[in-house]
Amino acid sequence: MPKSANEVTTADGGWRVLFAFVAQWPAAAVTFSATAIGTPDPTYQWRSNTVNISGATSSSYTITSVQTNHAANYTVVASNASGSVTSQVAVLTVLTSQATLSGPVVT
Repeated sequence: MPKSANEVTTADGGWRVLFAFVAQWPAAAVTFSATAIGTPDPTYQWRSNTVNISGATSSSYTITSVQTNHAANYTVVASNASGSVTSQVAVLTVLTSQATLSGPVVT
């Protein structure tokens, strides 16, 4: 069973993918990271609004200069011969003015 709302665990208890809400100012960098444990080692595919991100196939995905068009829902799919698991959504909000945010924030 997941230990928090941001954790996904497969039925065999082997894979965990953690995420949080992310808010960032334009031109800053943001990195999403995932950890999946399985045999054989899993592969990764990052998605933005359910669309695969070309070339984003490692355990982390970095946007080096966030722009407003990067605001989206991000997920990662970890797969191996035993199956696949999709993370919960990580919401990237690009700040354009001073705002009050609630919830866990990762910068």
